[in-house]
Amino acid sequence: MAVTITSVAASSVAPRSLQATSTGRLWVAVAHSSANIIEFWYSDDAGATWTENTAAQFAWSGDQYFAFYIDADDHAHIAYDETGTVALKYRRNKSISTTSAWSAASTVDSTTATSYQWADLVAHREGTGWKAHILYKRTTSGTDLVLYAPITITSADVITVETKVTVDS
Repeated sequence: MAVTITSVAASSVAPRSLQATSTGRLWVAVAHSSANIIEFWYSDDAGATWTENTAAQFAWSGDQYFAFYIDADDHAHIAYDETGTVALKYRRNKSISTTSAWSAASTVDSTTATSYQWADLVAHREGTGWKAHILYKRTTSGTDLVLYAPITITSADVITVETKVTVDS
């Protein structure tokens, strides 16, 4: 069965990730570079129908490179490129739902790179908070680096980007 998700910016659509919460609700993140937003759609019937969650969408000026992940506590995490400022950003949505909102963007990397691409991430509970792990590509003057960035989220929702480590160059 194929289902069409109709978008406000269908001319430039890039789905990047499909995730599920502990209740079985499916979530899909869709990038719209022509509208400069990342939209979120959900399904409560195993993908037979989809509803846009306008409360969760946010403005973004990227190149459709982002990673979306929902952890075991139903907290959503997203890492995405910002071409306007040439940076890799991270946001968290505590207990993603039809009415929840994203945290302010935290900068993961903003060196003199020409682009940030192909981010991937996972997140899990650690102690009294959470830990997100982001892997991404940074391009600077024709040189590509694969970097790892750990992020700590406290129980008070304070987000701290820790020291990045080069994985491969």
